[in-house]
Amino acid sequence: MKQKRAHQAGYVFATLLLTSFSGAHSAAAQVEQQVAQQFSFNLPAKPVTQAVNDIGRITGLSVVFREEPEMAAIGKPVRGTLSAEQALATLLNGTGLGYRFSNATTVQIYVLPPSSDDCIRGDARHHGGSGAGK
Repeated sequence: MKQKRAHQAGYVFATLLLTSFSGAHSAAAQVEQQVAQQFSFNLPAKPVTQAVNDIGRITGLSVVFREEPEMAAIGKPVRGTLSAEQALATLLNGTGLGYRFSNATTVQIYVLPPSSDDCIRGDARHHGGSGAGK
């Protein structure tokens, strides 16, 4: 009887493990799909706080950021048919601000550490706005 319960517990654990892995994979796929979708933008240069809210409204993304002095930077104009990721990269280029997708529907805007480059760490994408066109 104990062996049967141990076997059943192992089966349940393996099922939960596979389910959580497939859920994480599914979330990553949703981020990729959201990032690749194209939208029409015609945003003039304006404060980053205003522009990221405009991008969020156009793309359906939730945009989060801390109220910090660097957020008052004027972002670059964003025009054309672009993905949300391209629009954010264009907007933030040269501002000292970066962005990262924490999930398929949420993007965080943050102050880059000094001399930060674009990078990808783990599941969260980290992108600096100081690099040339993305």
